[in-house]
Amino acid sequence: MCISDDYEEWEEDYFGDEGIAFYFDYPAVKENEEVLLDYENFYKYLNEIVSEYLERHSVNEPEVEKYMKRIKDRYEIKV
Repeated sequence: MCISDDYEEWEEDYFGDEGIAFYFDYPAVKENEEVLLDYENFYKYLNEIVSEYLERHSVNEPEVEKYMKRIKDRYEIKV
């Protein structure tokens, strides 16, 4: 996983000014693949995973919520 902030425009792996890139490589998939998500969609999927996690580990909710807020604020997510 890479965040758009990880690369400069001149670098080979640069994929734009905004978003998250997920890389899937063989043998996990038949052909190497890259999936790009904008910040709002990334947050939506992350929030679903976090909700499932918190069902099993509710004691961690305050800390997890703190990090989710930091992500939301950092990438100006309006969801």
